[in-house]
Amino acid sequence: GYGAIGQAIGYALTHEGELGMFSKDRVYVWDRAIDKQHSARNDGFRLWNQNNPAETFDYVIGCAGRCSLPVESLN
Repeated sequence: GYGAIGQAIGYALTHEGELGMFSKDRVYVWDRAIDKQHSARNDGFRLWNQNNPAETFDYVIGCAGRCSLPVESLN
């Protein structure tokens, strides 16, 4: 999710002086809420396309407070 915690994680992953591990074009965000999707995009993040099986990730960080991904998608 891209609520307060998801935004803080995204910031920390992409800013020097924090973790600064990735550029924004390498961090994908997903939130069910359209307004949160717009916020993530406006903040420079890419949105995860759940219908594109070609998109694979080395790391998944959940910030939704619930299970967001089906177990079969984590293979």
